[in-house]
Amino acid sequence: LMKHWMSPKFRYEVGIRGEVSDVYDSPLLFSFRTNYAITNFYTLKLNASRNFRMPTYNDLYWQGSGNPDLNPETSYQAEIGNEFTFGSAVISLTGYYIKLRDMLRWIPQGSVWMPENVGRVNTYGGEAVVSWTKEIGSSRIELNGTYAYTVSNEEGKKEQLIYVPFHKATFSLAYSIKNITAYYRYLFNGSVFYTSDNQSEINAFDIATFGAEYHANLFKGIDIGAQLLNAFNKEYQNVATRPMPGRNYNIYLNIKF
Repeated sequence: LMKHWMSPKFRYEVGIRGEVSDVYDSPLLFSFRTNYAITNFYTLKLNASRNFRMPTYNDLYWQGSGNPDLNPETSYQAEIGNEFTFGSAVISLTGYYIKLRDMLRWIPQGSVWMPENVGRVNTYGGEAVVSWTKEIGSSRIELNGTYAYTVSNEEGKKEQLIYVPFHKATFSLAYSIKNITAYYRYLFNGSVFYTSDNQSEINAFDIATFGAEYHANLFKGIDIGAQLLNAFNKEYQNVATRPMPGRNYNIYLNIKF
């Protein structure tokens, strides 16, 4: 991996690597990325890479579901990003294209999810990300939002891959004072098809979460929190014929050593 700052505003990275496996033959992989701060508020980002992903142990041997005949996934990826900075607010707009071969996916086969390779897949789309932070004395306000548009289909076909939404959006608002944080999170998940002919779909849904957390500086950190999940008691499904819980509660304690 080589990193080079040509000027305070322009840098690039070039990487070349190979992976060694006694099971799969890995191609020569590369990556290239560059950042160019054209003005004080606008940065152009470019990225291109060749990627390789071997099946995991679970993909191959999960009891009752694994597939030992899986091939590794290879892909080419290119993206262009535009980042705008206005004081403490950052807006990022990114477009991308991914060309995959032997895409690894877990899909439902009846009541069991099983991994498989999907021949040749083209995926493209765009993403918008907004973040804003404001500090007032010992308190802090954070706002984040994302929107993604995704098209993913097998080469030569127009049907969208199952369980891949065209539209997805998130929003979060958090207020922190000293070691206490209260937050609101929102998710919109667009409708998805659950049959490969795109004749059957699951409706879009949106859910909200309210939560609060206290962080104690003991050991390497202790977090105590509570969440109100699906706060407005929406009826929705992630997978066909499998309803998700209505309004529910979660209390947790995380200790880091």
